[in-house]
Parts: sequence; structure tokens; C-alpha cells
Amino acid sequence: MSDSGDVSMSDAEPEPTGPPSISIPDPPKLPALFEDDQGVVHPTVWRQHARHFVARYNKDFTGFDVRQKSGADSRGDQNGGTGDDDDDEEEDEEDREDVDADEDEDEDEDEDIQDANDWPYHLGPPTEVAQSSGVIKTWGLQLLDAAGFINCEQDDGDAYMDPEGRWAKTRNPHNLEAERIHPVFRKDMFQNITDDGYELMLPAILLASAWLDDPTTLNFFYGVWADEQHTSFWNVNLGHCTIVHVPQTLSEYSQRETHEKIVAMRNWTSWRIVNASFLVDREAIADTGTKLDDNGKPVPASGPYTRQTEIHLSKFNLKLLHLFDHHVSTESQGYEKMLEDTLDLAGIPDSHKFRDFDLNSANMRTYFQLADAMIHEFAHAFNRAYYNEPDFLFAGPRDYKEPWVAGNRNNEMGFSLVKHVLGEVPWASTIWRIPMSHKEKFVQNMLCPFGFYTANRWDAGRGSTPAVREYVLPDLPVHQAQERQIHYPLPQKHVNAMYTKEMWTEHVPRWGLAALKLPQPLAWAAI
Repeated sequence: MSDSGDVSMSDAEPEPTGPPSISIPDPPKLPALFEDDQGVVHPTVWRQHARHFVARYNKDFTGFDVRQKSGADSRGDQNGGTGDDDDDEEEDEEDREDVDADEDEDEDEDEDIQDANDWPYHLGPPTEVAQSSGVIKTWGLQLLDAAGFINCEQDDGDAYMDPEGRWAKTRNPHNLEAERIHPVFRKDMFQNITDDGYELMLPAILLASAWLDDPTTLNFFYGVWADEQHTSFWNVNLGHCTIVHVPQTLSEYSQRETHEKIVAMRNWTSWRIVNASFLVDREAIADTGTKLDDNGKPVPASGPYTRQTEIHLSKFNLKLLHLFDHHVSTESQGYEKMLEDTLDLAGIPDSHKFRDFDLNSANMRTYFQLADAMIHEFAHAFNRAYYNEPDFLFAGPRDYKEPWVAGNRNNEMGFSLVKHVLGEVPWASTIWRIPMSHKEKFVQNMLCPFGFYTANRWDAGRGSTPAVREYVLPDLPVHQAQERQIHYPLPQKHVNAMYTKEMWTEHVPRWGLAALKLPQPLAWAAI
């Protein structure tokens, strides 16, 4: 009946098959032909010719229009690859003074400058004197920012919420404030952190807690500790090798058993804030070390062939969080200056810099990066505490070969867990310029000023590194062994969504970890 309130099947909204996707504009496309300075026309190749084009949003803001640069666009561009636009501007000014400029020419120049302002996004690498991540080299900083991959101001409707995983109510049935943090991340697990320092880290700690508090994450850790989930083989170069098979589901009993083993890590690992040069030299955010006894032997954990650990987090994490907190409370400019300094150190000319940093977006990236590092390192610690290393008796105190997690070609356990939880492994987009030091590159990895990217496979093209016990699975099929990485910029809106009420009260309860899966906009692929 028409007044019953019923809706016919033809008028009903289709039932969603997955979590909602983030709206991303289409990337620009270059014209088929490119005309060089000599008037010669070539077929357009993005890698070679993108830097000669500028872009702007199209009329309906679904993508970008492009055109070849004019003289006004190039004024202040990087000339000769120096990245120093001040001298170039002075030379341009001298050249203009040599011209008999009349009023008509002045008007023409004003029109050119206005035209350049209407096409604000320079495509291609922002500087020719530095190496950068593939997404920056391909699209340029200004376009990545305009499309929402760097700055993304939160909408008024994005209500903030502390993350809470699906298993949190099982772990904390009475919703006690003191129990909302996962036991392995509580303050008493940190050997040398102040109350204020721990409070600064709390948003990252709560996010890491939510990632651990999920049935799908429990599946991963069950696969690591349960021997029946392991298969083994022998390799002449690597010795005994183990592959971990993560089950799709667990019984309630196995979930609780696995949770208890995770909580038991309170006995076998600890966290320490360090100001260590070895982290800077490796451009690493964190590290997991084996605890040694007075004789230099590994201290056993759950069994004789396992190891206790200490997880090191860089003190620089706290510095970044303190700078942002100081900015909020006193409007100090230190945090913003550190972000802007990364552009200057990388030699980015003003013409190719993006608009001002959105400090909230930058701070969200710091929380996200820290939470990622915490579960990454915890995976290493858990593995050493429960996995009986077959070559333990023949290995040195710091030699430890992790098992491979099925589906990964590389045995790096931390990345394997992050891939399992987030669907992809996020990396900080960086720009490297000689003579930048390891410390300056390290700052970029921690600060993430240019956003994140993911890859088609996190371990594609990643070779063995015996110094850190990282190995490629032997006898890979040729198509996997020769696979190249393809990079995709990560929408900043997805990072911000990790702290929204909608994510943790609607999407995660309905879709599980699939709601957190890092999107890969295929149209924005970069090699």
C-alpha cells in the first residue's frame, strides 16, 4: 500500500558490500604531444615531460586540467636544477630591465602572472637536485596536497573518538577507564617515561591498543605461537625455515588463549625511550633488541629456545608530540618551523612548495606512524618469546631468523603484522638531497611532512639483508622475484579517520579490520 511506509525493492538502496570509500579526485592527464623550446613536437612521456606542465582543478572539482607552462609559470621554477630560486628571480629582473618595457608589455606581464596563479600546481618532481619517493617524483608536492594526500582539514562532522577495537569489550567487559589501554602498552611497561611523556603518546597507544584488540589480529598471533600452524623446509643457505599459516577464524577458547599469551608478554618484554645514534643511522623509528644475561647469552622467555626482548622507541617521537602540544597551548611556532624546514633542507623552491601545513594533519600522521611502529616491534618481540628458533643452538646471541608469514616473500615479522592489520604497509614519503645527513632523513621518517604511500607489495624488490636477519623466501617464482614496487599515495582523510567516532562505532563493528584497510587509488599509481 502506498501509505504503509514500505519501500519497493526497486527503490531500495543497494546493500553495501564493504566499508565506504574515500572520494579522491582523478589525477591529471598530459596531452598526447609535447612541444619543446625548439618547437619540436614529441610524444608525451610523463617521467620526461610532466615538469613542463601545470594543473588546476576542473570546473566540477572531480579532477584536474593541465596545460604546458608559459614564461610566467617558469619564473621562479628550478633553473639548471639548483633549487635556488632567489638568484634566478634576480637574473630575471635584470633581463626585464634590459627590455624597453612600455605600458602594454607591463599589462601583458600582469596577465601572465595572473594566468600562472590560475594554474597553481606544478607537476613532476619539485626539484631536480634531490631524490624523492615515487609519488612525489611523479605528481609533485603541490598536486599531492591539492588532491588531499598531505593536508586534509577535518570536517565539523568528524567527531573525535579514542579508538576501541572489537575485542576490547571482551577484554574490558565493564568498560573500566583503567583497562582501556591494552596491558602490553600500559605505563608500567615503560622503563623510563614520565607521566607527561606517556600522556603525549596516549593517542598513538590507544590506536595501537585498538589494532591489537581485534579477533583478526588474534588470528595472526595464534599462527605465530601454535606449532600446528607451522610448516618447515630446509634451505642449503638459510638452514631450517618455517612458514606461519594464519587461520581465518579462531574458536572463543583459542582467542582467549592467544590473548593470554599476548598479555604474558608483560613478563618477557619492556619498552624504553632511547636517544640512540643507531636508530638515526638506520633511519629507524624503533628497534627490538634481545635481552642478554651476564654471559652474553639470550635470556629465555616462554621456552629454552626463545628470547626476552627490550623494545626501543626513539626519543624524537616525544619531541614531535611535545612541539605540537606546545603549539596548541601557547601558539608556539616550533612545530610549524620544523615542518617548513624539511622543505628548505630538501631544496624545494618556493614556486613548487604547497600551501601551509595543516598542523592537525601532520600530528595525526605522527600518531599513526608511532602506533604502526609499536605493533610492528611488538610482533618481533612476541615472535622471539614464543617461536622456538630451530637454529638457536648454532646461532650467535643476536642471530635470529624469523619465520615467513604465508603470503609474504620476506620474513620481516613486523611488516607482516602491519600488512595483516591495515591491509598494506604505510611508508613516509621523503625527499633526499645531498648533503642531507641521516639525521635529517630520520626526521622526515618520523615527521612524515609529505604524507604516506603504500605499495602493490610491501616486499616487492626487497632483497635479503643478513645483517638484520631479513631474508627473501628461497626459490620464488620468477614473476615474484622480479616484481617491481608500484607506489600509491595514501589519502590523509583515511589517516584522520583512525580517530573518528564513525570509524569505531559504525565501520569497524560492521566490517572489522577491512574498515581500516589503507586504500590504494589505482589511478594515482607511481613507479
